[in-house]
Amino acid sequence: MTSNPERRLPLQGASNFRDLGGYATDDGRHVRWRKVFRSGALDRLTDEDLAALSEMGLRTICDLRHPEEQAAYPTRLSPLATPTVHSLPIRPKVSGGYRERIEAGDSDAGDLALQYMTEAYRCYVRDHTAAYTELMHAIADPANHPLVFHCAAGKDRTGFGAALILMTLGVPEETVFEDYLATNHYWTESALRVQLDIPEAARQQLKAANDVYLRAAIDTLHDVHETLDAYLGDALKMDAETIARFRALLLE
Repeated sequence: MTSNPERRLPLQGASNFRDLGGYATDDGRHVRWRKVFRSGALDRLTDEDLAALSEMGLRTICDLRHPEEQAAYPTRLSPLATPTVHSLPIRPKVSGGYRERIEAGDSDAGDLALQYMTEAYRCYVRDHTAAYTELMHAIADPANHPLVFHCAAGKDRTGFGAALILMTLGVPEETVFEDYLATNHYWTESALRVQLDIPEAARQQLKAANDVYLRAAIDTLHDVHETLDAYLGDALKMDAETIARFRALLLE
């Protein structure tokens, strides 16, 4: 399904802008097309891209980048049809000195980068419930559709967000991982805003979507909350009515 020609919108300035629609759920329904999108940064959108998003009727942008990223690479908006932008900053605080050792050229930089990214994904669950709460509640409001949520590459912060949305809708885990790993097909390294002077082994770990990372987040969710429903209710403050509305809006 990730190769569906409708999946990725052919925008010139956003290589990883794609629709979460079309996926089948465990109960035989499908995620509605053209409701919710995931993407990388939107600072390089062309005039043609902006026209396409305006024609699509894009109403809401949820920006998961931290304030320094947002200021350095501001989202480009059309003056004709400006969507509402919500700042939902996520900056994982990973202890252990991984980044310092990677940037110093440690001989184990590749393994350190993998450990760093794995811990960052755990942080999404443990430390960033506020951002994901706002994202999920924004999606549960029909007035916000169509909606796009994004970070810098549309890979990590966005990747966990997309997995959370699809799991809430009842999409099988195998498909959730397929959508997550599709970033490795759609995203281009030329979209990087900052070129890091680090060993190549570490660079490969940092730039790729890796199922190890997403598995760490999902396992942390279950370790802390036991079930997805408990996480949605206790951490993200989604009651039964909100979850039902969320599913009704996005499933057919």
